[in-house]
Amino acid sequence: VLRSRVVLCVGLVGWAGGSSAGLLPGAFDRLADVAGYGWAFLAVGRSKTFQENVARWNGAMLVLLGLSVIAEVIHHWIVGSEPRGAFIMGFALLSLAVNGTVLGMLAKYRYAQEAYLRSTWVDTRADVWVNVGVLLSGVAIALTGYRYIDLVT
Repeated sequence: VLRSRVVLCVGLVGWAGGSSAGLLPGAFDRLADVAGYGWAFLAVGRSKTFQENVARWNGAMLVLLGLSVIAEVIHHWIVGSEPRGAFIMGFALLSLAVNGTVLGMLAKYRYAQEAYLRSTWVDTRADVWVNVGVLLSGVAIALTGYRYIDLVT
């Protein structure tokens, strides 16, 4: 949960400071993680109906966050933006360091019998790959100045 809070804050600061639509999905992913962990904690030992409602809430929140990211990309496309490649690289590296550290700590759960433990490792591994992609887009933006790279990240 602490990782998610730290990376959420990093992503939001990077998104705002770097004029980057590409950093927003990572921040929203962290927001979804933090909320999901909280709801999951509340669902432990509760009724099946409550647990199903928690899952529905998480799904609805992910749809809403996804639509928000699409709206942000459309906004950047129409209004324009000047994403700062070096800034994006710095925040992607910071997120990569946090997620890479957590992935190392979760390595023992890679082959766990419990699906929720395995899924945590898989989700964190995906986050690491996303951080690599955002880092590469920051490099490409810094080298070319081509702002549309940020919109497809």
